[in-house]
Amino acid sequence: MGKFRKMLAGVLSAAMVLSTMTVTAFAEDTNKMPTIDTNNKGSITINKYEGNDTNKPLAGVEFTIYKIADLEQGSDPVELKYKSLIGDNVTITSDTKYNDIKSVVDAKVADRSLTGTSKKTEMKNGKATAEFTNLDLGVYLVEETKAPSQVVNKTANFLVSVPMTNEDGDDWIYNITANPKNETIYGGITLMKKGKTIKVDGSETEETLKNVSFELQKYETTGWE
Repeated sequence: MGKFRKMLAGVLSAAMVLSTMTVTAFAEDTNKMPTIDTNNKGSITINKYEGNDTNKPLAGVEFTIYKIADLEQGSDPVELKYKSLIGDNVTITSDTKYNDIKSVVDAKVADRSLTGTSKKTEMKNGKATAEFTNLDLGVYLVEETKAPSQVVNKTANFLVSVPMTNEDGDDWIYNITANPKNETIYGGITLMKKGKTIKVDGSETEETLKNVSFELQKYETTGWE
């Protein structure tokens, strides 16, 4: 059993590439088995936060996922077979990292050879969550495609394998949860209205004017809002 657990733990230990983020995976009501269920579907749930503060969920962040490889059960119980969807000359294994295939996959995304599915994080049970459900088994590229204006550094692209092994390496997880972080910055605008008062002797004084209202507009793609 120890040998099996060791082999199984190594199968997908690098399937999720963690460039600058932490990914937490969990499963519910699992029945432990040595082989994957090829008839099963999976999901990727992304919980988004500002920086490292899990008390600050960040809604309105758009993620897009692209399937870059099919995944099948091999002849051996702990063997998985990967079929690349980004070119016959591109080999994808459990050890493949995003940077290993960056130039190829980025070109496929740019020329729309890969079709992606996009979701925005929405507040749900106190979390800002984007959910991708009913996914076929395979390896997916996850890209942060849009973010609110206060985000200065987007999450680096990463790969997720559906399924992947649990921490003990003795079971498969089909529902993956990722918790990427963003670096954000907020700015402020302080406006002060002043006017000149002319006295009877012709001299002028500058004074702060009270009860003046301002409207702040932001330019979006559709115009000023």
